[in-house]
Amino acid sequence: MTQVFVNILARRYADALLQAAQAKGVAQVIQKDLQDADRLFTQVRELKSTLKNPALPMEQRMDLIAKVAKAARFNTLTMNLLKLLLHNNRLDLIGAISVGFTEALDQANGWVRVRVITAKPLSMFLVTKLSDAIKKKLGAKRVIVEKVVDPKVLGGLKVVTGDRVFDMTIQGYIEALKTRLVGG
Repeated sequence: MTQVFVNILARRYADALLQAAQAKGVAQVIQKDLQDADRLFTQVRELKSTLKNPALPMEQRMDLIAKVAKAARFNTLTMNLLKLLLHNNRLDLIGAISVGFTEALDQANGWVRVRVITAKPLSMFLVTKLSDAIKKKLGAKRVIVEKVVDPKVLGGLKVVTGDRVFDMTIQGYIEALKTRLVGG
């Protein structure tokens, strides 16, 4: 499967799951379950390979996934999703579904997630000011800031949200200036 197809397929599962989760009032629970399931399948490779093993009857694999979901205290919706993915041979989508679910939930709530990249850690005061400015600029109800310290950034900051990048670094300024000079 191509990455584009994986993303489209995962987003369909995520959107359907979000509708069901919102109807039951458990969207935040499902979000955490999906992140935990992704982490579980990533860290315990034997589990995923056992579940994908066609030599093991589907009924036994379904029982195993139900036991894992129960031990992890996953919500019934999460367990049903895992069973559906297992049945459709799409367990590999769990990470992409988790990301898609979080994006869909954020969008439904009017939230925006941003990654702020700086050379040194930002103070809470600056994070709050930046968050307020981003809220205003993007019309968001809430901004969730992930702070990233990158010593390669000489000064300024870079804000990344989805496919948008606001580059206010010294390097970004120099590149923009160079482009303008070369371009005419």
